[in-house]
Amino acid sequence: MQSILNRKPRLHSHHIAHQRVPSPSTKLSGRCTSQLCGPVCSRVTRRRRNKICFGSVAQASKTTDSNLDHDNARDKVNPIRDILQDDAGIGVHELSRDIGFTDSTETLALSKEFSIPGCVRITDGRGGMPKVTLIHQSGSFCEVYLDGGNIHTWVLANGGEVFYAPDGTSYNRQTLNNWGTSLCFPQFGEGGERPGTPPSEQLLPRDGLAKMLKWTISQTGVKDDGNGEFPYVTIEVCDTDTSRALWDKHFYLSMQVSLQHDALEISVSVKNTGMQQLEFAAALKSHLAVTDIEAPQTNFIGLKNCVYVDNAMHAAKPRVRYSDTSDSCRLYGATDRVFLSSKSETGVEVGTGCTVFVRDISSEDEHGYHDRALFNEWKESDAENYRWYAGIAIGAIGKLIKVDPGLTHTGVVRLEVHDLSHRAETVRRKSKYDRVSLQDITKRTSFAFREEGLSELQ
Repeated sequence: MQSILNRKPRLHSHHIAHQRVPSPSTKLSGRCTSQLCGPVCSRVTRRRRNKICFGSVAQASKTTDSNLDHDNARDKVNPIRDILQDDAGIGVHELSRDIGFTDSTETLALSKEFSIPGCVRITDGRGGMPKVTLIHQSGSFCEVYLDGGNIHTWVLANGGEVFYAPDGTSYNRQTLNNWGTSLCFPQFGEGGERPGTPPSEQLLPRDGLAKMLKWTISQTGVKDDGNGEFPYVTIEVCDTDTSRALWDKHFYLSMQVSLQHDALEISVSVKNTGMQQLEFAAALKSHLAVTDIEAPQTNFIGLKNCVYVDNAMHAAKPRVRYSDTSDSCRLYGATDRVFLSSKSETGVEVGTGCTVFVRDISSEDEHGYHDRALFNEWKESDAENYRWYAGIAIGAIGKLIKVDPGLTHTGVVRLEVHDLSHRAETVRRKSKYDRVSLQDITKRTSFAFREEGLSELQ
């Protein structure tokens, strides 16, 4: 698993479509009127691909003994090829590089309805679970799984991976949501007397119910913020019999993920569809890839002068502490801390010269995501993976959100990667230049003469 490194991008099959930008003529003129979506939510039509893109497959038409394998492969590809070409408007080379031509019927139907060539793809991912892949025109991409609403992968245009997920792991719905970025709702953490615990008659699962539910796609499209176009997907889920058995509340969740050149913007909306007030915690929990969590170059920043609750040191009854140290914070063991009302700019220095900033950009009228949480199970519980990620969460944890019946709360988070390595190199060179210049000045004859004159006067 590689962290955010400056290296040449790896060209995969899906990168072929990265450079295609949908023309304005592909957008519909209508706008989404849903309150859960932003004011500018333009849908994009699917364009049909010319049949020439399948020429290499269609040419395998001979039935001699020497090319029986060719014919068998062609027979398997043809049904899917026809569906994708005529209905979805995407080519075989745009299918998932992980699973080949094994997408389920359900996934193909979703792909037919929501795929946008070069921008949005719906395929089966790890463990056969459906995922939405957002592709930016720069070459960066991210993957959103419908099982649990997990943003599992985010890769920059240079191939650097922002989120950590272990290689060689057999993924299912439970293990998938242990990595990447997941939504914690209506509880954050273990519950009990810890921050992030909503009123409930029974103990809720760790980090709540959202990651246990199967989300659905409500919209895909392309936006333009003036700096260029970028894709987005909106997924949604509501309470079920299973969720009400654990937490007897009625709700509707909507999450919109937008992929920009070097940033992810995540909007989480919670609507109270019941008759009683809804009180809950909400947070986005991320595993950011780092070079080594034990290295001095890996730091959490922006957490100075904050009140925090240490759940690891005092597990039975967490105690409130105060962080009055330097602006950067390092981990030295198992960590589970919740920083309350940390409104400053926070993030993680991943050890390569890059910093991933985690910001709350919610409306001032809303109860924002002002709290932060740091976590890492360390070598005692996860010896194979603890070194390669920095766990950080942003949300409303200490002070719970309250929503009256029929109303909606929306929180917006922005994760942005800044490459500060060139700045560090500039500072290093300037410091070296200043030292060398000072040495040259002290070696000059006129300077030495003034030094001798001053010593005689003394």
